[in-house]
Amino acid sequence: MDIALLGDVSQSMEKHQRNQLIQFVHKLINDLGVSAEGNHYGLITFAGDTKLYNTFKNPQFYNKEFLKSTVSSAISPVPTEWGTRTDLAINVAATKLFTAEGGDRPDAKNLLIVFTDGKPKIAKNDKKPLISFSQSTKALEVSQSFIKFQNTLLFFISNFGCKK
Repeated sequence: MDIALLGDVSQSMEKHQRNQLIQFVHKLINDLGVSAEGNHYGLITFAGDTKLYNTFKNPQFYNKEFLKSTVSSAISPVPTEWGTRTDLAINVAATKLFTAEGGDRPDAKNLLIVFTDGKPKIAKNDKKPLISFSQSTKALEVSQSFIKFQNTLLFFISNFGCKK
């Protein structure tokens, strides 16, 4: 599978929520595995803006311990940004990860997991336009489900394939 992990690092995410996110992702990586021939992961964090840490084709991230360390380093710092721009993160996943340039493999299933506290917010001084879900995923066939986790962290999961 090609698995995109989108993690909320906004100020609304409390320390215990960020720790839950890290623990969940570490367990996911341990249970599903990662390798050059197997599962590939892409990591994006978001708050008022987004940061793409790696694409699916970056072989450095086929190492389980390196991948887990990167996730921990990206998610654990105390948040400094206002805003929860889930829309920007999904758009980066659709345009930078789930593409040939991003290393998306045509024979691999695609999984997009968004970790957030469920409070999308555009900060008052944020001038970036809102990107609708349908706009950012227009090239993808998407089915979606929501899971509430311990009354604090919302996982949004989509399994999709690229339209031909």
